[in-house]
Amino acid sequence: MSDPIASVLSNVAPLLLSDVLISRRQQKEAIRQKRVRLAEDVERELLALHLLMRYYEQSPEYSRKVAIHLRSLAELKRTSGHLVPRGWVHTFEGVRASVGEALGIVGAASWSRDLGDYEIEPYSQEWQEKSEVYIAYISRRFATWGLNPTDRAAKKLRPLQFDAWLAEREKSPFTRF
Repeated sequence: MSDPIASVLSNVAPLLLSDVLISRRQQKEAIRQKRVRLAEDVERELLALHLLMRYYEQSPEYSRKVAIHLRSLAELKRTSGHLVPRGWVHTFEGVRASVGEALGIVGAASWSRDLGDYEIEPYSQEWQEKSEVYIAYISRRFATWGLNPTDRAAKKLRPLQFDAWLAEREKSPFTRF
């Protein structure tokens, strides 16, 4: 006569293994969906910032609008930063730095409570354009990654840090980033 425990295990083990595999697949899909939503949310905030930088007017109202989107990006980083691909977290600071360079102290004061010892220049149209282009570059990276939010795709699309992007742009001003 066969062992009843072995018989039960031989019947139950495949079911348990199947449940584990299904659970892992569901977990991967749930993470993928969260990454897609994050990419969409970041892209939406970046597109709004891009438009604000393109048509920026030196006024407190515009600075407040910029501040709203920068705070939204900071909140996305705080709540979902763990979903951002490795090596991409710098993009949030890069966008903020590019906006700070463009808008100067008046703009920065509306979205940063602690300016510390930073020397922020006054508003600059040249830096406004650089900020607008950098934001569009980061937005495109998030949009593309959102279509295939895998680590492998993220490595291929890894965006440059703001300073590195500026250096590359200076070397090749006609290259589209």
